[in-house]
Order: sequence, then structure tokens, then C-alpha cells
Amino acid sequence: MGTAPGDLDARLRELQPAAEAGDVAAMGRISAVYVTKNDWAAAEPWARRAAEGGDILGMQILAGALVVRGDEAGAEQWSSRALEATSHTLEGRAIAHMTAPIIERYGGEPDEEQVRRDAQAGDEVAMTVLGLLLWEREPEEAERWLTPRAEAGDTTAMFALGSIAILRGDEETGTRWAQRAAQGGEPVAMHVFGGLLERLGDHERAQHWARAAQDADTAEAAEAAEVAEAADAGSPHVDPGE
Repeated sequence: MGTAPGDLDARLRELQPAAEAGDVAAMGRISAVYVTKNDWAAAEPWARRAAEGGDILGMQILAGALVVRGDEAGAEQWSSRALEATSHTLEGRAIAHMTAPIIERYGGEPDEEQVRRDAQAGDEVAMTVLGLLLWEREPEEAERWLTPRAEAGDTTAMFALGSIAILRGDEETGTRWAQRAAQGGEPVAMHVFGGLLERLGDHERAQHWARAAQDADTAEAAEAAEVAEAADAGSPHVDPGE
């Protein structure tokens, strides 16, 4: 599922005026398009300008570009800055949600070859996990693993597909996958989709999804409290003075 070179060049022409006018988000997206073209040398200066302007996507791509040319220390610095910045955003919640199946199934440092063997054997969780492991480094292969899982209703796969699409500048496809995840009732997906709509200027729909996410969060919290209360009621109580 690739993107035609002509489409990428058109996207670069579309983003160029805003980037040259100082729009750091546009700079970050230009760098992402160059990454999709596998032109890290062209991506790096745009990513650096975006990163220095506070754009998280720019920080992430700059870290990748520095790895490509062997500057591990610089890559680690920008990766850490991107992680810190992301932790305060809606995307941070999405990333935590996306990585949950990896940690639950394979621990904090999964063996990619083992995950690949499991995925090739038809393990559905492994297919999603492999897509998540590949989505930044090999986005086209990641899409091949994630698409059937997303179409089967896996909201984590939907998140990842939306992220891949947005990284390559295809906001239409990214928004479509984000919307499908949100419609699945996942509060984090609702938050992320609402934030995406806000950035795209669709304030009315963004407010709708923000309210829906808040309601869903409240419902989840209430359900969790009920479960905890029920568990507590069934447990033996210990006198604090014992």
C-alpha cells in the first residue's frame, strides 16, 4: 500500500509555502514526506527547524535522521525531548494505548523475530504487535500487517494506521482511521480524534468528540470503581491495629 512519487511531490509543493512562512507543523510534515521518499538527508534540515520550534513530529524525525547518519548521542537527546513533550499530549495517551499489547504479550523489549514468526503463523495479536514495531521504520510493511487487524475491529491497529497516514501527509486517511477507532467507543480514540479535528479546524465536531470522550472516561472510571468496591467487599478485612 504505497504512495505514488507524484503524490508525494504534490504534497511537498502544498506544504512548502506554510513551512517557509514559519509554520513548524508544516515543516514537520515536509520532513515526514521526505522520510516516506527515503530521503533522510532532505528530511533532516526541515525536521530540525520543526523540532527547534517545538514540533513533536519534527523531534521524532530528527532523532531518526541522526540515527541514520550515526549521531547516536544527538538522536537520544531528541528522542528524549520528543518523549517528554508527547507525554503531555493526547497523542501520549494514544502511544501508551498502542504499546500496551506489546508489553502485555512480549514484555518491554520484544524479540522482533519471534513476533514475526508468531504473526506469520496467524497469531492475531502478534500481527498487531509486529505492525506497531515496524510502523515508524517500515511503514508500508506495517500497513500490510495492521490493515486486516484494523478492518477486523482492532482499535490499536486503527490508531497505528492513522498515525502512519498522517506521518506521510495523508490526513484524509489518517482522520478516517481515527474516526473508526473513536466510533468503536474507546475513550482514548475519542480524545485523539477530537484533538485531530480541532487541529484541522472542525471545532464543532471536535467539541462533540471531546464531550463523548469525557462521558466515556467517566463511565469507565465509575465501572472501575464498582469493580474495585465489589472486590473489596469480597476480601477479608484486616484491622489496622493488628
